[in-house]
Amino acid sequence: MAYTVPNFNLFATLYSSATGGPVGPPLHVNVPCQMYFNARSTFGGPTVYYMARFPVGSVPGIGGFSSGAQYQINVPAGSAKWYQIDYVGKEHVGFTNEYWFAYAYEFDVATWPLVASVNRLP
Repeated sequence: MAYTVPNFNLFATLYSSATGGPVGPPLHVNVPCQMYFNARSTFGGPTVYYMARFPVGSVPGIGGFSSGAQYQINVPAGSAKWYQIDYVGKEHVGFTNEYWFAYAYEFDVATWPLVASVNRLP
């Protein structure tokens, strides 16, 4: 079965806690992405994780993300959907369908700053 090259049909805005998070200036705007729920990505805990996919090279410095990184994404850009990034990695390295992925959980931006035990949405 042949694979397909991802179609990044959404746009995201990327923020960092170091510059005020979602109430500060964005780090990157109009970043092409995909966003989907993955039922297998709960990692054995109660948190529901979503997976954001980004084209390789679309977000400078994305390789610097790590587990627990303080980065937030708004997907689709300008919507009421906010996600805290917990982990970033690469998939399909060396193939034409290579992409960066980020495991992220939804949070309530109205309760910023982020306190995972309080404003993390189930």
